[in-house]
Amino acid sequence: RQLDFRTFTGLPEVVPSRPGRLLTEGTYASIRHPRYAAVILGVTGCALMTNFLGVYLIVLASLLLLPPVIILEERELALRFGPAYLAYRRRVPALIPRRRA
Repeated sequence: RQLDFRTFTGLPEVVPSRPGRLLTEGTYASIRHPRYAAVILGVTGCALMTNFLGVYLIVLASLLLLPPVIILEERELALRFGPAYLAYRRRVPALIPRRRA
């Protein structure tokens, strides 16, 4: 529900004159990168179900390639949203949610 069509398709990144908004509610209140977490969980689940070497290699590739992508994306988000994003980044973990008290 937090992602409208423009945000889901990446339009704010392509058309800078139409900036997006910083998503901090819903799933984004628990983790900063739910789509990347979903990719990792999805390919891991697929690998465990199929038990096929090629899918395990995709899991390995995603574990190796997503962290640099996350670093670059966070740099861009810090530039775009400034102090609001930096405060959000301090408050919310990247991929693994914290246990709530």
